[in-house]
Parts: sequence; structure tokens; C-alpha cells
Amino acid sequence: MKKDRDNDYWKKRAIRDSVKMFLNAEETEKLIDGAYDYAKNLLTNEILALVKRAKTKTGYDIEKVIKLLKEEVPTSELILLNQMVKTTKDKKTKKYLRKTLDLLAIQFRISRLDVLNTKALILAKKVGEQQEKLSTKLFKQIIEDTHTEERANLLEIREEKLPDPVMLDENNNPKKLIKLTEDVEVKPPKGSEVITPKIIDTKEVDKAQVDTLLKSSWHGDNYSRRIWKDTDQLAKKLQQLFTVESMTGMSELDMAREIEQYMHDAFMLNKNIARRLIRTEANRFHTQAKIQQWEKMGLKHVKYVAVLDNRTSDTCINLDGSIFALDELETGVNCPPMHPWCRSIIQAYFGPVIEFHTYHDPIREVMGSMFESHPEETEKVIEELRGMGIKVFFVDNKKMSYSPGSAKSGYSGHISINKDASYSALMHERQHAIDDINNGYPGMGHYVYNDIERWNFEKRAYLVELEIYERYNVGEKYIKRLKKLMENEYKDIFKKGDEQT
Repeated sequence: MKKDRDNDYWKKRAIRDSVKMFLNAEETEKLIDGAYDYAKNLLTNEILALVKRAKTKTGYDIEKVIKLLKEEVPTSELILLNQMVKTTKDKKTKKYLRKTLDLLAIQFRISRLDVLNTKALILAKKVGEQQEKLSTKLFKQIIEDTHTEERANLLEIREEKLPDPVMLDENNNPKKLIKLTEDVEVKPPKGSEVITPKIIDTKEVDKAQVDTLLKSSWHGDNYSRRIWKDTDQLAKKLQQLFTVESMTGMSELDMAREIEQYMHDAFMLNKNIARRLIRTEANRFHTQAKIQQWEKMGLKHVKYVAVLDNRTSDTCINLDGSIFALDELETGVNCPPMHPWCRSIIQAYFGPVIEFHTYHDPIREVMGSMFESHPEETEKVIEELRGMGIKVFFVDNKKMSYSPGSAKSGYSGHISINKDASYSALMHERQHAIDDINNGYPGMGHYVYNDIERWNFEKRAYLVELEIYERYNVGEKYIKRLKKLMENEYKDIFKKGDEQT
């Protein structure tokens, strides 16, 4: 018995592959955590052993601590540092650390404080080296596995009969069944699109594509440069501890406890940064590897799939279920990761793309799309919105919406709209964006859990549309339809109008 090849099946396949990817990322996180813990324990024990020598029955002798920090160290300490540098494998890092040691060696006198600062730098760099090594191994494996998995998935589609695509009318009822055969050319109804993927076989893994993807940047940096920047910050943080000023600023009684807490906080901060980087970049490489393989094999559309729970961002909630053309995907705009820690994915989409209908956009029947009736004005509005920090992207399904921003999470709002929607529909979503900005990006909950506020939010947008309908004298029939949509919105918010505005 053949497996069901509907989009629910492929959604489950996509989720399965993403779970595997995130579990592998989690294992790498544990290894990186271990590298951070080793460095932290080494430094913590060394500094605690030092201050322990200055401990008295009543606490710590600050003057003695300072004296020990300034104490000249034997040559053996430099030999140990030199050995640590020798085991560094990254050539660039090794050269930098070697230069640092050379500058230290030419000093007339080397104090224990100098050694501690240098050791903190070396350990931070070696942690960065280990993090990059483990991350690269993980990301490379993710890319290669994803290429192989998606190739197998799409070849499986090619070998099996695809479900008959269904064209839907404006009420989402089957309009016409069109069977796909190899020897019959099918022309879909005007204004509609039927997905007919031509799945092309390819090599299992393209090494050049793997390397290209590993070197790719996101937000101006690739993962490697981010790692070294993060570990540089760790080194600076540690070196801030190893100063006379820091030591003398500590409580005499609780010096050991303060040192342990400082070291814990410094390393924990970077461990969390490393985890965020691993999870976010793992998702990005997984997604981009999918896209690479899909492009080679002739896939045309994808579907956005968000993990819906209490941690899901408003951005991903709004995008869930949206269908996009493969060549229109843009990371952070309509393609995961949308933000740090993003768990959303995209799946291969083989169903029909629902033709745009005008039930929720009556004026479209009279004026046409925004690009037909108001091309210049549309471009200006989109430019205006983006200038205000609002993301605007177009979807290939019927969905039109505004996703509120969140000042708390640092997200701006964004508009999702069909490219065939009217200028009036665009202005509706624009009004939502302006209101949300004026409200200070309070977040989705501000509107969802406050019926009055939510209704006023929608009412202002509908009033903008009504003004456009009346300005262009589109006819009473279309005005009545828009007012009916407004009424339905009210009933939906207030549950049959039990409350009053």
C-alpha cells in the first residue's frame, strides 16, 4: 500500500528531519559547554589558590593579595604558557598568541597578574578554537545530511503518482480536477496555478555547495567570525577581573565567593551565546541546504511551518502555513531563522496554490491589484513602511495580515499580503502598522486579550478602506460587502456582539 503523499505527510517528514538536526545541535552544545567548563575551572582554581594564600582567620588580607598578584613569576610559568600556545591548531590564532607571548617575554619583569591575564586570553582563544571546530563539523554534517535527505524525498515523489491537484474557487471548494500525466499538457484556468514539479535527479552531495554555504554570511557575519568576536569579549571580561582595582573592590570576607560568581557569570554568558549561535545557525544551514537541493531538483513552492507553543514568536505565528515561491525566500523576512533561537522550518509544497479571490477584498473586482491600479503609490507605501522598520513581504496564498511587533522582544511588525490584493487592502494593513508603532509595539497579547483595543485596531483600518471605496465611487454593492466584513470582524471579536464599543 502506497503511503499518503499529501502535504501533511511531507510536513511530518520535514519536522522529523528538523528534530534530528536540533538533536545533533544539542549534542554539539554539550561538547562546547564542556570546553567552557574546563577553562572556567582551570582559571577559577588558580585564582582561588592564589587568594587562599592570603586568607586569615577573619577574612582575606587585601594587601597580601595585591602583593601576590604583583609578585614576579619563575621562568617555568612562561614555559607552561608556551606549551599551551604550541597545542593551538588554528594558524591565525597561534600566530596571535605567539606574538602576545613574545611581547610578554621581553618585559623586564613578569608578574603573576601578567601571567593570569595572558592565560585568560589563551584559554578564551582555545575555547573559541574548539567551538569553531565542533560547530564546523556539525554544520557540515547538517548540510550534507539535508542534501541527501531532500534528494531522497524528492526522488520518492518523482517515483510515486502525485495527488491530483485541486483548483479551489473563492469559497475554497473544489473547482476543477486536473490529472497530471507525462503525455498530456494541462493548461490551468486563468489566474490560477497548478504545481507540476519536474523533479530532476542530481548528485547526492555537491561539495562545492557545502563549502559555499559554510562561508556564507548572515547579518554581515558568518558563524566563524561571530565565534571569535564572542570569545574575544570573554577574554576581555576575564582580564577585567585580574586587576588590582577589581581585587581591592571585593569584600574581604567573601572574596572567594565573589571570584567564583564572577567566573561563573562570565562563562555562563558566553555559553548561552554559543548555544544561541549553534541553534540559530544550525537551523539556517538546514534551511539553506534544503533550498539548494530544491533549486537543483526543480521544486517551485514551499510552506512555512512554525512550532506553535507559548514560546513561539508573533512573527512565526503569523507566517505559519504561508506558501512562498522558492525564488522569493529571504532569510529573516519570510524564511527561517526569523530571529535568534528560531525553531520554524520550511517544507516542500506539492499542492495547489490557491488562486487569489476577492471575498475579503471586494474592491479588487473593480480596481484590480495594487500594482495595476496604483503602481507608483504602492511602491511609495512599501518604501514608507520599510523606512519605519516594518517588514513587507508577499505571499502566494490568499492570506493577508499584519503581525504586531514587540518592544519587549525587539521585533518590529510586518505585513503579509498577496501581490494580487488591492491598494485598499494594502492601506488596511498599513493602518495596522502605524497604529502598532504609535502604541509602542506592545505585542500580540495587547490586541488578543483586549477586545475593545482589538476592535478599535480593526475598525480604524476598515475606515481607511471605506474612505477609499467612497473616494473612487466603486458602487454600493462593494461598500455593503466591506461593511459586512467589518460587521463579521466585530462579531468575531465580541462573540456575537455581547459587548459594546
